[in-house]
Amino acid sequence: MRKLLYGTSALVAAGLLQVDPAFAQAKESPVTISVGGRFHAFYAFIDQDEKQLATSSDYRNHFLSREAEVLFRGRTALNNGLRVGVHIGLEAEVCGDQIDESYIWFEHDSFGRLEVGSTDQVGWKMFYGAPNAIPNFSTAQLNMRAYNVGSGITGAAGSPQALMNLGNDAEHINYFTPRFFGFQIGVSYTGDLCEENNANGANFACGGSTHAAQLGNVAGRQEDAWEIAANFVQKFGDFNVGVYGAYNHANLQAQTAPVADDQSQWGVGARVGFYGFDLGAHYKADNQGLRNGNYDSWGAGLSYAWSAWKIGAEVGYVSARDSTAAFNVIAKDRTWNASLGVQWSGLGPGMNIWGGALWFDQKNGNPELNTCGGTCDKDSNDGIVFVLGTTITY
Repeated sequence: MRKLLYGTSALVAAGLLQVDPAFAQAKESPVTISVGGRFHAFYAFIDQDEKQLATSSDYRNHFLSREAEVLFRGRTALNNGLRVGVHIGLEAEVCGDQIDESYIWFEHDSFGRLEVGSTDQVGWKMFYGAPNAIPNFSTAQLNMRAYNVGSGITGAAGSPQALMNLGNDAEHINYFTPRFFGFQIGVSYTGDLCEENNANGANFACGGSTHAAQLGNVAGRQEDAWEIAANFVQKFGDFNVGVYGAYNHANLQAQTAPVADDQSQWGVGARVGFYGFDLGAHYKADNQGLRNGNYDSWGAGLSYAWSAWKIGAEVGYVSARDSTAAFNVIAKDRTWNASLGVQWSGLGPGMNIWGGALWFDQKNGNPELNTCGGTCDKDSNDGIVFVLGTTITY
């Protein structure tokens, strides 16, 4: 789970982009790039009832997987107090979104922080929720699911997603206020819910000409998304508290006979740390851009850390609902998952070894309404995943 807090960092007003003449002769350094990143690798052993999946094959019960990213970060500080930087994330494997994120930022202690480019929106970056029991297998965002899922409504219910993701990694303008008595507010605007020069947008394949305006009357496509988020971060004696909430809304370009609607999401979460314990929970609702559809995801977790060790447990639930154009046939997906994990960071700086078990129970369709011709139970899956992995941050 990615989480970014900006503390007292803040955005700069347009006027501050011009250096005061009084400092014109002072020496300022250009933006300097540093290289970093992370590499996740794990081995998974799965015992699952995959033959219940409607599109099932005889899947292998163990495999090796990885996910890595090289991060280029640049920054400089100007004489007027303005800090300027750039962030570029390069996927370390061949994928449809080879450049994960690419944006520039400006910040000043008095005015806040501005981000422009392909990045996460403010609700994602200001998120607080359940601590993960196993890295990358969180109930807030299941990056490495390992088990197989059925087609379902959208496939969404197979992977918990409590982070705000309306046009995630699309071209955003993000603004974060300075933190004031523990409070901070963030606002995002997203014109097209896709990345520039990338047909594989996070929410919609926008296509169109390179570096040009996108089509404006596409059935089912969302546009002009606004998001507002806020969090409160404070220390009370031996207790560290983080609370967050976010809401977003996008406009539908054109109808899809006639089930589509403006898409909106909202979410809340909280996390408390005390005496080595970390306790948190989160919830998110998403209408999926449908008139009679919804996606709900929640999770709760508890971890305990001592020395170089950390143990944790999580439980989560996801449900999704959709309907036909006649609004009289409803399909439902739902997934339960729970995990227990342990982590050890005593090998060296930036090195983490982890392992654990993830239980899941997924069902697609709605047999009670007999909407899938008696095949509903054949598009479900349940089982357990054992993982052993490592993360190196550089």
